[in-house]
Amino acid sequence: MGLAIVLFAAAMLAGLVLSCFAAVVLFALGAWLTRGVERGRGGFLVVTVLFPFLCVAWMGAAYVGHGLVNVLILERSVRGGDELDCPLPNGYSLFLGQGSREVATLYRPAGRPRWRSGIQDGIPDVRLLQLAKGYMLGGRGRRLVETPAAGDRIVDSYFLLETGSGRKTEFGTLAELEQAAGQAGLQPRLQSVGEVYTEYGRTWFDGALLWLMLVPPGVGAFCLLRWLGRLRARRA
Repeated sequence: MGLAIVLFAAAMLAGLVLSCFAAVVLFALGAWLTRGVERGRGGFLVVTVLFPFLCVAWMGAAYVGHGLVNVLILERSVRGGDELDCPLPNGYSLFLGQGSREVATLYRPAGRPRWRSGIQDGIPDVRLLQLAKGYMLGGRGRRLVETPAAGDRIVDSYFLLETGSGRKTEFGTLAELEQAAGQAGLQPRLQSVGEVYTEYGRTWFDGALLWLMLVPPGVGAFCLLRWLGRLRARRA
């Protein structure tokens, strides 16, 4: 979350600087377009100057509100953060730290709120994962190499986890995992934890953030243009 705070602060500072520039430009443009208008011109120019700052404030509030809903209600990570939390549909969760999507900790939340509770008893160094009915199959690797050389093995062991009981069986090779999975009626199709996070880590609410940030400023700009049109018609 630390990275998200830094990026948010930088974005707000940049927005403030751009707002100052936009306020000067909009004021000059508004004053020129409404020259000769007496009634209502002053209020329009004041709103025109404030409009860029209001837009930045709204976008910042929308981002903060979106993050609070994700953390406190949806129990997911803040968008743009360097620590990623991903609840899975079978009651388990993934935690991907330091902004890496190559390795994760798989854990079962200890009650509610589930925000990283129970992570101490989780399975660390998970690089491969598959969700199956009543089971999870995975591969673990403690090596930190993210781009291994050809033939360089980064998965050291495999496991088969019964999600109901929490019983975990470890294997030294993929062939052993495939044999045990076959006995349980499963077909191994392991994915990287990054792919699993892409599938389960985001919801429709994340896509709504862009609309939440842009639609109100767009409506405000439309209202300003309508107001400008009425003032110019009054001058005519």
